[in-house]
Amino acid sequence: EGADAAADDRLFVIVGAGAAGTAAASALREHGFAGRVLLIDREQAPGYDRTVLSKFVIAGEMPPAQIPELKDPAFFAEQRIERLHAEVRRVDAERRQLELGDRRVLHYDAALLATGAEPKTLDVPGAQLHNVHVLRSRAHAASILQATLPGDRAVIIGDSFIGLEAASSLRKRGLSVTVIARHEVPFAKQFGLEIGRAIRLLHESNGVVFRVGEEAVSFEAGHAVDDQQVQAVRLACGERIVADLVLLGVGVSPATDLLQGLRLCDDGGLAVDKHMRAAPGLWAAGDIARFPLDDEHLRIEHWRVAQQHARVAAQDMLGTQVAYDGVPFFWTQHFGKRFDYLGHASDWQETVIHGDLVHLRFVALLCNDDQVVGVVACQQEAVTALLAERMRQPLSKVQALALIEQVSAQTASH
Repeated sequence: EGADAAADDRLFVIVGAGAAGTAAASALREHGFAGRVLLIDREQAPGYDRTVLSKFVIAGEMPPAQIPELKDPAFFAEQRIERLHAEVRRVDAERRQLELGDRRVLHYDAALLATGAEPKTLDVPGAQLHNVHVLRSRAHAASILQATLPGDRAVIIGDSFIGLEAASSLRKRGLSVTVIARHEVPFAKQFGLEIGRAIRLLHESNGVVFRVGEEAVSFEAGHAVDDQQVQAVRLACGERIVADLVLLGVGVSPATDLLQGLRLCDDGGLAVDKHMRAAPGLWAAGDIARFPLDDEHLRIEHWRVAQQHARVAAQDMLGTQVAYDGVPFFWTQHFGKRFDYLGHASDWQETVIHGDLVHLRFVALLCNDDQVVGVVACQQEAVTALLAERMRQPLSKVQALALIEQVSAQTASH
């Protein structure tokens, strides 16, 4: 290392060591930062892949202890990334200070907030009973596994991605599953009605029961005096659904309550510019960041986007003017079928489906004015990878269909 490297006494702090925080720490080193990198996390264990919790862990297909860590423990030592297990109580953007749970104050040169989100709970009677769960951490997944046996009855509140991935996983373990759904058709807002219906049908043909438009008003225990186990979910219509386990899949809230001197958006998110900057010296990435994409400002609560954000923020912290221009991507899995989503479409005029919705092998183009704004694909990973690359530039419906045909022809000939 040259004299310059030795002289870099800047402190860059990253708060949160999930997908975004870990990716940012790694990108800072990759792009040549020679100062101190401090990764502060309130979880004791290094960051791990949360996406497997609802997809595989509670299905009994991957033990909680085997969830892959985001980076090998040796990585932190090799890259000189300091890890501190602590709560951050306050961030003062104006003074560039962080206050920790033990009242220690750190002065930073640059900080990245990547605190992620907290699962929402329901404020109804019985919400504190045993076996009413949320699913966000390894510990949550472990307690859901311990609390249930095949044959048990699970009630899932909410038809979110987590809610329905969990429905699929718990059915796989042999539980009976009822979903209290807000929407007639799940994921219609993200995927459109046709694909949403196909996913609902996939669930129903695997034994998941949907109760649409009903609301859970309370969770009830047994009648014994000290019984603290949930035994039923009471709906607004008065009906009582027996439950050995209740799982809340009602969304998440950005973990931003520690910020001082910064205005938050109505949903608790933190507004950033296209460089992921929230204020001088302060950046944000992942679930908490409301960022500009096309002509909107959005928060996207997905794994890959958090990593894309982090890489942009890290480079910008180092003075390189990089803007977020990624193609948002996420995937969801239900009963062994993988659905990939590319882009971002909040509304679109036309859905063009290439392939087979019944047997769930298709690519769907969500189009506005003959331009592709989003893609939903099922069991078509080669095409998805190609389209993800191509969607960095504007892509017309005609071009996209030609690409899909081309890949289909290649796969057919092998």
